[in-house]
Amino acid sequence: MIVRRGLAALVVHRARLVFVGISGVCLVSHNVVMIVTDRAGFSLWESLVVSFVLVGLIGYLGHSLLTFAQPMSIHGLCRYLIGIGTGTAIAIPIIWFWKVGVALPMIVASPLASVCTIGVNYVLVRRAIVRPGAATGRAIHHAV
Repeated sequence: MIVRRGLAALVVHRARLVFVGISGVCLVSHNVVMIVTDRAGFSLWESLVVSFVLVGLIGYLGHSLLTFAQPMSIHGLCRYLIGIGTGTAIAIPIIWFWKVGVALPMIVASPLASVCTIGVNYVLVRRAIVRPGAATGRAIHHAV
């Protein structure tokens, strides 16, 4: 019983580390897209759309396959995009505040806005990908 609990704790800890890793890739990708598109002359809204599409696909693939070990589907992708869309809706005024309101360059405004919005992402991603009652971490169990 104690070994089983210890193994379960290890699996949960590993899943959290994988989540942080995938989220980090998404965070860096988002900031790179925002900075590059800003320098290319895109508007804030255009930059956000490009980032949403590219980072949304990267995040869905990574979290589905590695974090939660769930099968991918169009329905799951749509739920995921709705989830990150909610996060994006929260991030837009924060990015606007730093970029336009405070007049920081995008190279500072985007990472700062990202730091301000990290907390809500785990809940949104997990809710989008894991179906109620579904077991999680199959791929992680095999790796332990």
